[in-house]
Amino acid sequence: MKGCFLLQRNFSKLGHAIALELKAKYGVTEFCGYTQMRRAERFLKSREDLRWDPLLVDDDLQDQAANERLDLHYLALLEKEYGLPEQPSGEGTTLWPYLINDRHLMMGNPTHEFSYTPLYTHEEMLKTLQAKFRAVVQMLKEKKPDFAVFSAIGSVGSFALYQVAKKMGIKTIVIEHTLIKNRITLTNSCYNQFTGINGIFDRIRSGNHKSPFREEAVKFLETYRAKPAKYAGRDFPHKSFFSFQRFARSVRLFFKHLVIYLREKKSDYQEESPFSYLRNRLLKKWRALIGYRDLYSEPNIEGDFALYPLQEEPEIALSLLAPFYTDQVGLIRNIAKSLPVHFKLYVKEHPVMINRRSRLYYKELLNIPNVQLIDVHYPSIKLAQNAKIIFTITGTPGWEGILFKKPVITFGSVGYNKLSMAHKAGRMDELPILVKHALENHVHDEEELIDFISAAFEYSFPFDYYTFWHKRPFEEFKDDPELKKFVRFLFEKELKDLANAS
Repeated sequence: MKGCFLLQRNFSKLGHAIALELKAKYGVTEFCGYTQMRRAERFLKSREDLRWDPLLVDDDLQDQAANERLDLHYLALLEKEYGLPEQPSGEGTTLWPYLINDRHLMMGNPTHEFSYTPLYTHEEMLKTLQAKFRAVVQMLKEKKPDFAVFSAIGSVGSFALYQVAKKMGIKTIVIEHTLIKNRITLTNSCYNQFTGINGIFDRIRSGNHKSPFREEAVKFLETYRAKPAKYAGRDFPHKSFFSFQRFARSVRLFFKHLVIYLREKKSDYQEESPFSYLRNRLLKKWRALIGYRDLYSEPNIEGDFALYPLQEEPEIALSLLAPFYTDQVGLIRNIAKSLPVHFKLYVKEHPVMINRRSRLYYKELLNIPNVQLIDVHYPSIKLAQNAKIIFTITGTPGWEGILFKKPVITFGSVGYNKLSMAHKAGRMDELPILVKHALENHVHDEEELIDFISAAFEYSFPFDYYTFWHKRPFEEFKDDPELKKFVRFLFEKELKDLANAS
């Protein structure tokens, strides 16, 4: 068998370790890859235990794009073949989704930590599409891999790799979190649609399968409702934002960026320069110093209110899974005027976004008459438990709302949309009708939820994926028994049939 991997950023080390195990035990003999960032390129090319042939380097392709001659005929062919969404005839529509999903092209990240201003002109974006599609198509046609493994698809090149592989009939395997404990699943869709879980769920619902994980699913629900899990991300900045430890860490990171910047011979258009790093950190410190407390309202949890937790930006949860809902202020305006007239709409910031948005952003929200901004440190679980309805684009709060038996309205592509309890929004002018229906006619189906969680347990694996991805050194984790078990899970669930057929 032959495999292809998206090896972006820090995932390059985890992806390399997975490939090593597939090579050693499961008959995968050849590998090609697409990597992002120079540090990932250096790591992959320094290894002698496995050769990536070829290894496309996103930064090289970005450099090549600058010298591209714009070819509108070629772009038209690409749009017809790979444009999104695909029409019933199989013909594509537009290539804009590839650009929108690239946080660097569209939002200046990380040069500007959070900005709506693109760094590139329209013509430069088109050249980027040309260069990266051409390289991806050529690699996949020449190597003809049997499967392609993906993690976070958040750039023109990675999205092109996924879509071209799909069109060529190459099996796509996307690693996703289930939102249940630390369980990781594998799916054939990049749109947070749990194909493996959904297949089992459909069989359970039709009476053709009895899940051995039903008791575990019931126990999970009982435990969660009795003691809801808290947000598992980083500490809230207000607790330590001006501490000596954070200051020392910022100084270390500044000099780390400076060394990389001075040492790097090749360009790395996605790497944050030391000067951008310093500017962004100073801006966050200034915002923290001024604070936002005068903008907050105390929630009346006994009253009638809807909840909209803001989502992190830039992030594929918006750019890939909900490209038409990236303007959260505009969306909140539409939600606010779709509610019963006496309702309040409580908006709460995402913990990761503390000090990353300006006061002007929140003041624009507060110009909406029935919107109130809730302190980011107020317990989200308490709001979710008492809200009459929860709105989210693709966020975890929607899943939490379903677990608490609340009506939930979503706007993007997300795994729990499979459940009848999740109300997926369609036309914006019909949102008031959907809200009224959800408030008055919502029916929680506990059996359906248990069946879905049972299927999730059945087609997932307990694996501290992000710890391996972000924190642990390669030499420490490459032979970790848990990693080897995960690779076995990957082979058994997604590759075994391919291996038997080859």
